[in-house]
Amino acid sequence: MMGISPRKLTVPILPDSKSNSGKISMIEAHWRWFENRIKNKDSYELKGKKYSVADILYKYLSYTKKDIRSFVTAMPDEIEKMADPNGANYIAFISKKKNLRQEIEKVFKKNKKVEYIKKHPQKTKKVVIKLSHEDNKKIDEETKKMIQYAFGYDDFQNENKSDWNAYIFFEKLKVDVCPYCNCQYTFTIGDVKHKYGKPELDHFYPKAHYPYLSCTLFNFIPSCHQCNNQKRDWYNSHLVSRNFRKTHRKVLFSIGNNSRALISYPYKECFDDDNGLGKEKASFQICLDDQGKIPYKYEKVQIEISNNNPINSIEYIKVNNNVEAFHLIKLYNHHQIALKDLLKRYRNYALPKVKDIINIFRKMGLSFPYSWRQFDFSKDFMIAYSKTFRNQILGLPLGAGDAEYPLRKFKHDIIKQLDDYYKKRIKNS
Repeated sequence: MMGISPRKLTVPILPDSKSNSGKISMIEAHWRWFENRIKNKDSYELKGKKYSVADILYKYLSYTKKDIRSFVTAMPDEIEKMADPNGANYIAFISKKKNLRQEIEKVFKKNKKVEYIKKHPQKTKKVVIKLSHEDNKKIDEETKKMIQYAFGYDDFQNENKSDWNAYIFFEKLKVDVCPYCNCQYTFTIGDVKHKYGKPELDHFYPKAHYPYLSCTLFNFIPSCHQCNNQKRDWYNSHLVSRNFRKTHRKVLFSIGNNSRALISYPYKECFDDDNGLGKEKASFQICLDDQGKIPYKYEKVQIEISNNNPINSIEYIKVNNNVEAFHLIKLYNHHQIALKDLLKRYRNYALPKVKDIINIFRKMGLSFPYSWRQFDFSKDFMIAYSKTFRNQILGLPLGAGDAEYPLRKFKHDIIKQLDDYYKKRIKNS
């Protein structure tokens, strides 16, 4: 997942009385709703003319049913290709528009490329391939509004109109913690009849830039209000800037000039993923003091995020972009109460209990291969010091299993750092 939660987002299977198996994938439920909407949606007025949704999709945009389904139910890998300004699916979307040449002329009018188009009409498609992310933003706004209307995001957000909508989607998805920050709860509260609250819906690929992905299931990310706003502001000001594209020119070239491929995508990746070198892609760390010790007595303990990927690799850039976009270091340095509580529990309760538990076992006649100072902290220690008892001492939720809860990765990373720190001290003592 994007961001820092240990789990990637996954789409569940839903009950369905109409299918033979009694089950239906959320993707199929989404397409069933969309297909029904095409048949029944009211007309859309543009420049004095009225268009039905079917007219917009089949006639104005010249799509086939297969084309439409490919957008609405696109899987994560497919979405990345569709959002790539140089990708085949992006070209297919643009090139099917009947007024393609006129819009391209508008796009290139200021930089005089329109003359090239007029002289070489047969090369129009090749010119489209050169459209950058900035050019995509300039495509006629009225056309974008029409496409967004046709793909039905507003209807999907309307919680009172059908048996499938954003509320039901989030309720079934059950992502209880924001995948971007891992700090805020994103509960869906209530039920289908009584809707009291849901997370904000973030378009990973913004509907303003990619109207044909405005109602694509895997483009929906449940997020907290703060992250949704920060992502929009940072991405819109950074990813499309000349400075960003210049700084990452080589990497962008290698991935087809798709700047959003330099951002962690929650349905595919997260900080806990292996970086290929046996480590997590990123982890939280306490900044040690000048003597290389844990700063227990400091008024404020500083937190940093370790980027464990090879420098200047795509993954390295993704982690840095996420950290910067969501202000993660600043955000987590404000969680001093949770951090200080964890440090006090570890130092005052967890560490002394190691010696106490081992002495108890010795009195019971149980022997250990080493003295407690030489105890293998990562393996043998866990024989005597159960995970449940340890979590209780450290204040971690008991019985949570793999479920998400706020600050989960943050706490687990800090505990691991403390374990490694004291393991090294014990061996060197």
